[in-house]
Amino acid sequence: MKQKSLSVWTIIAIIVTTITGLALSALPLGAGSGATIWPNFTLCVVFFWLVHRPLGMPTLAILFIGLIGDLISGGVLGAGMLALLIGSQFVQAGAKALVRSAFGVRWFAFVGFVAIVFLIEWILNSLPRWSPLPISAPFAQFLVTVIAYAPVSILFRKVLRVGRT
Repeated sequence: MKQKSLSVWTIIAIIVTTITGLALSALPLGAGSGATIWPNFTLCVVFFWLVHRPLGMPTLAILFIGLIGDLISGGVLGAGMLALLIGSQFVQAGAKALVRSAFGVRWFAFVGFVAIVFLIEWILNSLPRWSPLPISAPFAQFLVTVIAYAPVSILFRKVLRVGRT
């Protein structure tokens, strides 16, 4: 199936939602042990566009988004970028089937995508320390990110009129 080119409005929507996802993911909600676990909205946005408009998320854009995420988060530079790139390769391989599937299937695929990204990023952030980082905070963020995908996807589908309703 031949993919049609993206309209200017779609490109603007992809850019705006990606920047918004990066900004929301970087919001500080407390510090230390009292900090609120916040979803990684960037992963929600990237996954949504990889499935619904794969031409709008080329590999170079994924690398750039991952690099910006690394710079914002303060983790090991390149860890998030590599994790996002590897996770996105799995999504791109199944994007044609996912776009036609029911929401539950896409959500299940999102769980796998987020698990891959979080696991790779956790491993790469642990390597320089020569000991594993605590897994509780990344696991909690994994859970809230998985939960956040449904409202993000519904909002995008209703407001932007992208994908199945």
